[in-house]
Amino acid sequence: MKRIAFLVLALAVGFSFTACTIQQAPNERPTNQPSNVQPTHTPSNSPEAASKVVSVDDFLISFEVLPPNNTGTVFAEFTFVNNSSSPIIDFSIAALLKDSNKRTHYSTYFTVMPGETSPKFTSFGPATGDKADIEFLSFEYSVYNDDGTVTHYEYDSKLQQYKTWETTIRASNSTINININDFALTQEIEPPDSIGSVYLNMTYTNNTQYPIVGFSLAALLKDSNEITYYSCYDTILPGETSANFVSFGPLSQQMTDVEFMELSISIAESSGSDTYMYYNYKLGIWTR
Repeated sequence: MKRIAFLVLALAVGFSFTACTIQQAPNERPTNQPSNVQPTHTPSNSPEAASKVVSVDDFLISFEVLPPNNTGTVFAEFTFVNNSSSPIIDFSIAALLKDSNKRTHYSTYFTVMPGETSPKFTSFGPATGDKADIEFLSFEYSVYNDDGTVTHYEYDSKLQQYKTWETTIRASNSTINININDFALTQEIEPPDSIGSVYLNMTYTNNTQYPIVGFSLAALLKDSNEITYYSCYDTILPGETSANFVSFGPLSQQMTDVEFMELSISIAESSGSDTYMYYNYKLGIWTR
């Protein structure tokens, strides 16, 4: 059962709009962003904030507006450092592009452990290319607790108010017995192609007792801090090995620069329906 609590916090110090130094002039700071959007983390001194498990001040946010792409579209690229003591399993910023008066969301759904930097995540940016034309409206993020529950936070930048509620992660079906080691992977990084792109070939062997009809592995390329996906949607029976499937690899051509983040699988049930399961490598848990 969800437990909803409304916490109104006077974060006057933690969210004061002091000058920002992320490679921009002091007056170019986006409106309504928290005080920690800067190269050095400045925790909130508010006693109310100290009572929260995780506040917006616990995230060191960095971003840049990218040059227009070949169709003229402008994107903004974000990362955040998790300076809290808890894993963050999703993170989203709702923002207003003031030059066009349109809303967008900058979101990531991969787990970021304490002290880690998130993978890059992007959405549309202002056509002006000016960071000051990005106004942060609200933040949403979810914290994984030691007891397996998840605390969800919403923070309204204008009201400087939090809303929180708690849920329980939906555990994997106890009637399906699967271990992450039941999937034996082979991986081979190809030499760069004619334009310098690097690819990684992969197969997996299905050592479970179930037919697998979908297999998608999200991985972080650590040398570029970008996410890629290795996917196979052929039916692979127990004991069979898949055909090769491929996606981008690290430019370093080192497998140590490939970090598995999440495995998504689809299992064909005898009833004719499919069961979807997800493995979080950082938390070491299966969900469905």
